Amino acid sequence: MQLDTLVEKFKQKDEKAFESLYNMYRVSMHGVIFNIVKDYDNSEEVMQDVL
Repeated sequence: MQLDTLVEKFKQKDEKAFESLYNMYRVSMHGVIFNIVKDYDNSEEVMQDVL
């Protein structure tokens, strides 16, 4: 599914779209957050708060 379609479905509260977006970006988002906070557990918590 294309990114634009996923985003539109996410805006409509589609849980499957959120799950797809999460799976697409979770690794890279976690890496960015970890580079900022420098702690694995805290970066997990921040990522959950962001999402």
